[in-house]
Amino acid sequence: MVKIKGKIVYEPKGKGLIKITKCSGSWKPSSKSIYMTEREMVLHGGRGQHMKKKPKKDSFSYNTDWKAADLVPSTDILGTAMIMTAVARVSGMTAKTTVQMVMKVDDILDDVK
Repeated sequence: MVKIKGKIVYEPKGKGLIKITKCSGSWKPSSKSIYMTEREMVLHGGRGQHMKKKPKKDSFSYNTDWKAADLVPSTDILGTAMIMTAVARVSGMTAKTTVQMVMKVDDILDDVK
């Protein structure tokens, strides 16, 4: 089992506008025999704002230099969201599984709508 946590730091900039300043996250395996590989984080900040990183460790924190932009609904292909994926493996075994978390920003932002 793997616990995935993600956080998006933002500033509301008026009706329908958001400025994403930072994102962070982590993958926490429930056992020492489980380890993570192939980690990836993708942050969509709206139209034209995109960040893709491959963290080397089980936790990360990245700042953005983005300007305020429209909050794009998650139903749009360019929707404001953070997606975290990784492959969980068990030491000494060939078994593996992909874990993913999708954080849809418009689901948690009441002060921007």
